[in-house]
Amino acid sequence: MYGSPLSGKTTLVKQLMQYGDIVLDIDSIWQAITFQPEYIKPNNVRFNVFKLRDNLMEQIKMRYGEWYDAYIIGGYPDKYERARLAKELGAEEIFCDSTKEICLSRLQESGKSAAWVDYINDWWEKFER
Repeated sequence: MYGSPLSGKTTLVKQLMQYGDIVLDIDSIWQAITFQPEYIKPNNVRFNVFKLRDNLMEQIKMRYGEWYDAYIIGGYPDKYERARLAKELGAEEIFCDSTKEICLSRLQESGKSAAWVDYINDWWEKFER
């Protein structure tokens, strides 16, 4: 599952997933191990976060465990990185189709900090279909 910040990736995964599925979302990993708000990412724990992500990614790749479907949530604006990851995992790419304007509008409604404007703009600058 890929797309801009506030494009609806997490909402869509919650609609699609069923009991017994797993979700890999690096933002949730950051929050789980630091108890910090979204997008507050203490630099000193980045290696721990990435190691946890890589470990879960490997479990998904090897189909370790008895889960049904796995959902990987990320921005992934680079089409070559997306294609590589999908091929490596045997996964289907699902684009959370939204516009920059919709994402910025959702930001206004969300009460999130103004820093999110930069996250959204940065994603759209890097995005390749």
